[in-house]
Amino acid sequence: MQWLCVLLAVCLTPLLVSVIHDSVIDLAYRNRQAQSGKDIIFAFKVFANDNGSTFPDVRAKLTTSNQTFRELIKHEYVETENLFGGYISPYVSDGFIGEAPEFERAVQPGENHWVVLGGLTTHSQDAHPVIYENALNSTWPPKWKPGSANQPVRGRVWRGNKILVGLVDGSISIVKTREVGDSLTLPESMLLDYKGVPWDDIHILDIEEKKAAK
Repeated sequence: MQWLCVLLAVCLTPLLVSVIHDSVIDLAYRNRQAQSGKDIIFAFKVFANDNGSTFPDVRAKLTTSNQTFRELIKHEYVETENLFGGYISPYVSDGFIGEAPEFERAVQPGENHWVVLGGLTTHSQDAHPVIYENALNSTWPPKWKPGSANQPVRGRVWRGNKILVGLVDGSISIVKTREVGDSLTLPESMLLDYKGVPWDDIHILDIEEKKAAK
């Protein structure tokens, strides 16, 4: 019996170490991604303070989140594009932003992990989502891919089917998604305003995908 216990311990130890390692790595990357999100919203707020309370997309009438983030670089609210790339994501920045004043190499297609909800200001409800991790769709509500933790694919979730959502108040929520059909989406509470009414001002500025090589 003693030998059986030893054998089981020898067999299970590598598996246990692997599980712990994956959990630690997931948590570390998720925390870094969350900090990037907070820094993005902070930059939005500083921009808004100088531009009539509006976030960057409103001022320039932009149509993608890449364009929105490039505005932050062009107007010197952010010095690097590294905030906009992802961890365990197919969307990673290369660190090159080009030359002033246009910074044409900043946040190119395939270099941005975050979706922006456009048309918001510092006067929007504090609990209104303003950024979230890229989803499978470019419509509301967003959908993510089940079983995609630790996979660098579009619509990836973290372990436990969690996703990061940034709010107008500057916070980042680690949100437990729920299954709807064959995908994951936000909990019902995040789809409603403080009165319990669905958000009626959703304008999605999606990520720009890198064009496939011919």
